[in-house]
Formats: sequence, C-alpha cells, structure tokens
Amino acid sequence: ENRLGRDALGSLLGHIRTIYAKQKQQATPVKEFREYVTEYRTPVELIDKVIEPYAKAWEFIYNANFKAAKHAEAINEYLYWLNRVDFKDWVPPALLYFKRFKQQPDWLKDFFKLLERLTYFLLVTQAGTNERIKTYTALIQEIESKTFDGNPAALTTFILKDTQKHKFVKALDGNVYESLPKARMALVLRLDSLMRAPGGQPPSVVSIDAVSIEHVLPQNPPNDSDWIKWFPSVNMRAKWVHRLANLILLDRGKNLQAGNHSFAQKKKIYFGDQEDMVSPFPLTQEVKAEKKWTPVLLEKRQQRLIDIFKKHWDLCIE
Repeated sequence: ENRLGRDALGSLLGHIRTIYAKQKQQATPVKEFREYVTEYRTPVELIDKVIEPYAKAWEFIYNANFKAAKHAEAINEYLYWLNRVDFKDWVPPALLYFKRFKQQPDWLKDFFKLLERLTYFLLVTQAGTNERIKTYTALIQEIESKTFDGNPAALTTFILKDTQKHKFVKALDGNVYESLPKARMALVLRLDSLMRAPGGQPPSVVSIDAVSIEHVLPQNPPNDSDWIKWFPSVNMRAKWVHRLANLILLDRGKNLQAGNHSFAQKKKIYFGDQEDMVSPFPLTQEVKAEKKWTPVLLEKRQQRLIDIFKKHWDLCIE
C-alpha cells in the first residue's frame, strides 16, 4: 500500500478478483475477493504468490515504465496508449500475461500491440460494459489455458473478423468528435503520435493535460466568411466539421483564441507571425502549408489519416 498508494492497491485487488472470478462484480470487493481468490490458502502464499507479483506487474502497466534489454520502449508506448482509454477492463488480462511471461519481451511487445488494437476497437465502436467484460474474460481464459505456450498469435480473442474491421473503420471515418465524446481525445492524440514516429510516441514537449481539440472549420462559422464560400451548405459543413480531417491539437489558450475566425487568422493564432514557428503536433503542423481549407482537401486528408490507423491496427480487408 505504501508503494502503490491506497487507491491503486484497491484497484489492483479488484483486478485480481476479476482474473479469478471471470465475471462482472456482483457483491462487495472484499466478499468476492475472499470467495474467488482461493488458489493459495495461507496469508504468506497469498502475499508472495498472488498480490506481490501482480503488484509488480501493475507498477509496470500503470506507469508504463517496463525495463528490459529489448522492446521496452515499444511495450511502454503501447501501455501509455492503453492507459489513455477511459475504461480499465483491459487491465486484468494485461496483469495476468505480464505475470506469466515478463521474461519474454518479444511476446510482450506483440501481446500489448494486439491488446491495444482490441481495446481501441471496443472503445471506438462503443462496446458496453458487459461486452467488454465478456471479451476480456475470454482473453483471460485463453491465457490460462493449459495448451497456451505464451505466443500472443495463438490468442483467438485478438482476431478481428472482417465485419468487425469494417465497423471499426466506419466509426473512425465518422463524426468522431460528436459521436465519440469519451474516445475522441485518446483517438486524436493516438493519430498524432502515429504521424510523429513509426512506434507512435507520445509528445514530449507539451503537457497532454493542457491540450484540447480544435475544429479548423468552425462549428458555427460567420455568414460572411470564407468558410461559407468553401462550405456553402449546412449539410456539407455537417459532413466535415466533426471528422478527423478537420480536427487538430492545440493548447487550450490558443483554442479559445481561434474561435470562429477566418482560416488566415486561425493560422496566425496556431503558429504566430514567425515563419519558423513549429507546432509540436504533426496534425496541426500540416495546416501551416495550406492556403485554403476546402472539402476537396479534407477528402484527401481524411483518407490519408484513416489509412494511418488501418495500417497501424491492421484493418485492411482483403
């Protein structure tokens, strides 16, 4: 408790209960922990063989600070992006796998890459709590199977059918800002990270907590603006305003300044008056080179951004 903190220890014990119970919590955490965590009967065995090993795995997972001779950076990046998700149902199978195969960095890297894809699929397609628990329970059961040797490629829960890939891509290609309020920040940050580096590193020069999502095409453009010339109909503006191609990242102060201004004025707010000003966000930096922000540009940009996700999460359908 001193090492993890009281709240973190409580969460850890809940995740351990889930690993053993393999079902949604029905009673108090203490009651269910006593009911299901019965593999080791003595207090010493419970501490030494269950709580302590899972506590070590929890620290790596929660802080994304795993250390190994190889793949540590990649593993920690996947953990970082998993921790951006607003639910924690993915943690129990992660703890279980980490505890069992922490000496296998090749497998760990592959496991967390696949876990990230599955988790963002459930996030973006707005899977309910019961569906998420069912999915991650199936994953726990596979990891515990006597025939499982540790290779994540053998875990069938990770496989996305073509229909699921199509559903995933359709959701990514939709009005993500409006329709995915719990997912949009994690999603836009993830996209930006994939544009920054092959492994998808998080930005290191800004505080993520100070970042907000900016609509380049404003949600309520003035009637006499270029925005209305470029997007003359309400339907055209509705089609693009909340999709990925129109969303960039800014610190909150600049976002408030940008408001409903013209494209030229917005660019001055984004980048200032100096020619060499650079945004820490690739999504935002791309705006600097554009003279106009039109439906034709957004069509091409949207496809390119979706393709980045499709490549990273292997969502192409043959």
